[in-house]
Amino acid sequence: MSPRPKKISATPQLLLGILVVVAGVLFTLDNLNLIRADDFLQFWPLGLILVGFSHYRLRSQSGQLSGLLLVAAGCVLLARNLLFPQVGLFPVILVIVGTGLAGQALFRKSREDVPVEHDEQGSRVYATALLGGVERRVISNDFRGGELTAFMGGCQIDLTRSVIAAHNAVINVFVLMGGIELRVPEDWTVSLEGLPVMGGYSDRTIATSKDHTQNLVVRGTIIMGGLDVRN
Repeated sequence: MSPRPKKISATPQLLLGILVVVAGVLFTLDNLNLIRADDFLQFWPLGLILVGFSHYRLRSQSGQLSGLLLVAAGCVLLARNLLFPQVGLFPVILVIVGTGLAGQALFRKSREDVPVEHDEQGSRVYATALLGGVERRVISNDFRGGELTAFMGGCQIDLTRSVIAAHNAVINVFVLMGGIELRVPEDWTVSLEGLPVMGGYSDRTIATSKDHTQNLVVRGTIIMGGLDVRN
């Protein structure tokens, strides 16, 4: 029996990559006087909505609020562009920021009884920093990897209380004008595989184990940004 084809998941990283490609194509066609890019760029908030839905679907309950906020922000901005273009962008941004702050405050209050060490559980970690920052601690007895995206933002992920039971875990990263910091246990062996473009990555870990039973591979693309792994 032939193996089933690998299912492609619409992750935030994949969607952001597609959106960047689409923007590049639109600007290229505009420069060639084939289309007017402005006619299409007014729909750019659809990108926020898609990324927000993907973020909500992949994340655990503790992080679904950020996905919902992205969807809400995209809906408000799209309505402004299509229905109320006369409204200035600054008041709309104030409404979005205020809603986000209030939502985060209410969400934190509803989880006051949850211990800090239960910030995130599961075998995989997904985080997207879009014009902002994400800080998270992950606790897992069977960590398998995940996907991290920093688009003009930053991610700080603490894995020091996780275990790689399957011997190998892979984290795919994409950094564009941002940064990602990973903190790993001292007995993990880290391998960095990526393409830095006007950016860079560094491995600051000090391995204390020589049996290589817990191996973390970090691969991806870093454009005008940085990736730092330490323990």
